[in-house]
Amino acid sequence: MLIQPSGPTYYARLQFADAATCVDWLESIPLHYPAEAHEMVAAQIGLVGHADMPALERLRVLEILYQSAAFLQEELAKHYIGRALPLSIVEYSIWNSVVALWQALISAYTSLLRRCFKGERALGAHAPLLALRAIELNGATIREHHRVYRDIPAALWRQLHEAYAFAERHGLEAAGIADPLAKSALVRTPASAYGRALLAHLANPCTMSSRQMAIMYRWTGLWASQVGIGPSPIAPGVSPILAVDLKSGVAAMSARRIEAGPSIRYLTLEQLGQTLRRVLAALRQGEDPAQLGLGEDLRQPGCERLLTLLYIQWCGTGVGQLAPRRERGEDARAAVGFESACRRLALEREASPAGLPSLRSNAATLTEQWYVCSANGSGFIALKRGPECDERIQHHQLIAIRRRSAAHFQLAVAQWLRLEEDGDLSIGLRLLPGTPLVSRVRLDSTRAAAGAGAESGPSVIVLPAVPEMRAPASVLLAADVFQPGRELVVLSGALRRVRLVRLLERGADFERAAFEIIA
Repeated sequence: MLIQPSGPTYYARLQFADAATCVDWLESIPLHYPAEAHEMVAAQIGLVGHADMPALERLRVLEILYQSAAFLQEELAKHYIGRALPLSIVEYSIWNSVVALWQALISAYTSLLRRCFKGERALGAHAPLLALRAIELNGATIREHHRVYRDIPAALWRQLHEAYAFAERHGLEAAGIADPLAKSALVRTPASAYGRALLAHLANPCTMSSRQMAIMYRWTGLWASQVGIGPSPIAPGVSPILAVDLKSGVAAMSARRIEAGPSIRYLTLEQLGQTLRRVLAALRQGEDPAQLGLGEDLRQPGCERLLTLLYIQWCGTGVGQLAPRRERGEDARAAVGFESACRRLALEREASPAGLPSLRSNAATLTEQWYVCSANGSGFIALKRGPECDERIQHHQLIAIRRRSAAHFQLAVAQWLRLEEDGDLSIGLRLLPGTPLVSRVRLDSTRAAAGAGAESGPSVIVLPAVPEMRAPASVLLAADVFQPGRELVVLSGALRRVRLVRLLERGADFERAAFEIIA
């Protein structure tokens, strides 16, 4: 939990008079205690907007505070990035404080921006910077929603669109700003900041892990200037044409879904598509991601896979294919996580001595009530669960799911998550083919005691081969168990001794491996 202020009077009074004394004050606060420092900086940002201070000096102070605030925001965000949903009370409280500080900065910069055009001559030369900050801070607020897979409120989209519309009305959208706080681009424009926020959402971040999302945001900083924004669509090329309504509360979408009008702006991604195709070609020819400016921390083939997915989402068939909102349909029971799936499948097996699924078994045991929204033949299913369910879920976690119309549980992997404004958690699952069979195993066959019972080893789940789907027989293990060539003695079922051949998939709490039967 955030540390509470120990001196209310201290936090209610501005602690500096100008930019120079602001720097001195920042050097006195405990940055090594990010939560306490965050609270102190947030309080001062709220006070700056009402301080008796020349407008230009106020801008200098805000720029100084913004730099420290951005550092502290990232420090606090570590408490909720990559965490399972729903967030804990502490995680949610921290997330709320981060969003509140971005909003306080938006308010402070927007107030100064409007004063530029109400006779505040000293600010006139800095109008492009103020417009840039207003837009990028809205983008930062949207990013915090992405980081915890929350729906973007319509009010936040309206706020972002209005910030860009204001810049456009005053001819600031294309003004280049040499931004000392920027990491990815030396010169930025309000239009590129706006394009970046739209591009990040079009990437469908609810399908990404926290690491993938961080990489995606880094890349949008590199390529946002290649997003064209204008009042008229250009002739269609390889990439589709998108559009956004500056008076709406929604994100950019396919231009085919928006009726033309004066508030419509069209996005052109043709130049971006050319860049991505060129980078992908270089990666396929063996170029190192770092040499292409993609980042020192990236490796192949993961870098190419992620970039390919983004190309599809931005410039191909993925455009507009964000996770759908659908009404609740058929109900289902779900067991979340590898251990819960093993226990649920074991109960299912015990309910039927022959090892076949039993419709009379108590499917509610160890499970939650979910609702199917849609399913397709390619093995993907979208579901919702209500706020009464409290089991935490993360990306690429194993789920055992049984729909009312199904005879048995199926295994699936969580592909995307989205917490909606009404509190429902929408979940996209990728079904694993085959009927799962849970079993106990011994991981070291050489030490297997003669006559050992089937209750003595860890659990695994065996999936049979499904030739029509080109799916080999596989075994699902707990995380960090797989080793190439490792032998397992299966203590129940028909298989007795197998050797792990190769890793097929690594999830958040499981590993799936192909195997061969030894005996």
